[in-house]
Amino acid sequence: MVDSDHHVWECRLLTVWRRGFLMHCYRLLRTASMSMVLFASACGVDAIGADETALNASQQPVTTPQAMGGSTGIGGTAMPGGAVPVGATGKVGPGGHPVHDLPAAASRATGAPSPGLVHGAPVAGTIHRDPAAGAPMNGAGGPFVDGSGACTRNVTAHGGRILANAKVHRMFWGDYWTQAAHTAEATDYDTTWTNLANDPSFYTRMSEYGVGAGSAGTRWNLGGAPTGSISEATITARIQSTLSAASYFPSSNDLFVVYLPSGTTDQFDITNNFAGHHNHFTWNVLFFSFDVAYAVIEYSSDRNYTNPVVSHEISEAATDPDLNQFFDGGDGSEVGDICRFVYNNIAGQQVETIYSQKSCRCVREREIDNLDYSGAGHPTLTVFRSGTWYGLGASSYWNFGAPGDYPLPGDFNGDGRTEYALFRPSNGAWYVLNNASGFYDTFFWGVSGDIPVPGDYDGDGITDKAVWRPSNGTWYIWQSSTNTTYSVQWGTSGDIPTPGDFDSDGKTDIAVRRPSSSTWYVLPSTTPGFYTWAQWGVSSDIPVVGDYNGDGKTDWTLFRPSEGRFYVWYKDTGTAFWYGWGTWGDIPVVRDYDGDWKSDIAVWRPSDGNWYVLNSGGGSSTTQWGTSGDIPVLRNVQ
Repeated sequence: MVDSDHHVWECRLLTVWRRGFLMHCYRLLRTASMSMVLFASACGVDAIGADETALNASQQPVTTPQAMGGSTGIGGTAMPGGAVPVGATGKVGPGGHPVHDLPAAASRATGAPSPGLVHGAPVAGTIHRDPAAGAPMNGAGGPFVDGSGACTRNVTAHGGRILANAKVHRMFWGDYWTQAAHTAEATDYDTTWTNLANDPSFYTRMSEYGVGAGSAGTRWNLGGAPTGSISEATITARIQSTLSAASYFPSSNDLFVVYLPSGTTDQFDITNNFAGHHNHFTWNVLFFSFDVAYAVIEYSSDRNYTNPVVSHEISEAATDPDLNQFFDGGDGSEVGDICRFVYNNIAGQQVETIYSQKSCRCVREREIDNLDYSGAGHPTLTVFRSGTWYGLGASSYWNFGAPGDYPLPGDFNGDGRTEYALFRPSNGAWYVLNNASGFYDTFFWGVSGDIPVPGDYDGDGITDKAVWRPSNGTWYIWQSSTNTTYSVQWGTSGDIPTPGDFDSDGKTDIAVRRPSSSTWYVLPSTTPGFYTWAQWGVSSDIPVVGDYNGDGKTDWTLFRPSEGRFYVWYKDTGTAFWYGWGTWGDIPVVRDYDGDWKSDIAVWRPSDGNWYVLNSGGGSSTTQWGTSGDIPVLRNVQ
């Protein structure tokens, strides 16, 4: 048998010299007692002997280029060079864009990854064990699918209402919360949920259920001295009397979160185990009727247990306030129930995830990347041109930067919105435009020659400034959570940095791909002292990290310009496949375009400024935005 690298080369030749090489492959395979049909499927060949024109059609999006024209920019101001991104859109159906699974029996023969015991490391002199066997899998967070890939949970609408823009009030019941020994607890909970209730990233994960950004309401101190098991009638009466005394008449978006004091339970907690629940009641005042949504949180001295329960109940109350809207009709589970005890961080606070019917799994907050400038719920196409940012459909454009800068937008201040940000290679400076003040901050972090690799390395929901230095293979990371810095030597000159969340713990992992050996080296944040590796692809491939199956983990993915193909490998399952999408000269621009929590295959073509998107949820689109020389931006600014 020939080695895996040679077989990858054979598959490429098969694509180029289809008829002439098929017979050669057939002879090799007969010698190895393998069938030609298996090899054809493994190499991604859709029809043996098919016309070469058909193959080319399947390799690249086919559309008529739309002319660039005009000299008027967004908002009526001239743009550099007199060219304007044209906002025309249209659906296209490139020739079949075939998808072919790689049979397990032929994975080695077709260049599929071959993970195994590590005999070396990116850092000379350091030997680590391959932790793949002990790495965390999807676990309780899903995906919840059967053998055919269909969702086994079915959260659907049942005709009720939602809190489209929840206004979260905090009610502290009992004199307990005003005692000197406990005021700090109440203040901590109040501050935490004032901040999270005002944080758009807390609600964006609920967008598929129609829930938009919410806000923090009022803090209420209810007083009194409740003890023992408190009935639902007592709770609703207390909320009603408090609102009546303040002449506060709730809107359809108000949600009242009641914190019970120590020594009490609610009537549903029959085992005296810390719990929470949400409900609603009708309050009639003269000729008016108010549907009041509320949640009840039993006391716990552990904030890292209390706050996830609060997030659980707020998420369910927003999507199912009257217990008749979004839930699984099979067993009545709501979006929080399915993902109970599956945690993640938002703005540094541990919260519970919620269930996404679109991806059949528990999900963290959805990045602002999936919202456009008008908040319609899909990404805005943006290009960076010589210091100016242009967003399709935006009401304005921004002059921020200079030629040679790298556009790297992210949430650098933790306000839940993505900021315009740049890295300037000439002086190693980061420039971040503050959304609130309109002023920018400058951070000198890096030197000429460094490669910017921003990410959330500490899992606090805030983008960290980071660079990788090819000259010594060192990552320099500035953590936002502690405002401290650290460095890790990982890689060597010639490697390509490929950071991503490969272990699904909410933190960016350090990783490189070494073209000389076509090998990936990943340093997971969940297993310090160990790393994973895999040989995958050929030297000229471009790494394109993303989460293509929606399981919360970064997948090992490549774009091969010579073939116009994306090669995707799910390391946990060993499944690999390819998509024919693109052509030589295209720039891969992968992200979630259709809002299903999965990365979509996409390229931007500098020659005509077209964005070609193959949605994971089905269908494709072509949009012209930009011109030759522009830099496509992969995260939107809000």
